[in-house]
Amino acid sequence: MTSVEALTTSATGSPLARAAETASLADQYPHNPRLLRQLLGALPPDASAHDVYAASVAAADLSRPAHRVYLQDLAEALALPMPLVRRLDRQALGLQPAEAV
Repeated sequence: MTSVEALTTSATGSPLARAAETASLADQYPHNPRLLRQLLGALPPDASAHDVYAASVAAADLSRPAHRVYLQDLAEALALPMPLVRRLDRQALGLQPAEAV
């Protein structure tokens, strides 16, 4: 199973396994930018852009440049407003409490 397939299957996988797959995808992304298109194309129709980005940022290592590039491109591909992206990033870093959206 590829990283994209693992991320887009049902939520039966453990959060730790899904986080590992997100990190793997982010690590591979600079060498294979098509992975982002594959991920977006494989998402279930009811997946929300907010949830996709929030799950990705929670699993990413923001100290790693490849992960930051992946998240920046993901946010752009999902057409998320920058204030929302900044809020989700701060939440992932523990700098802002989670809020209901």
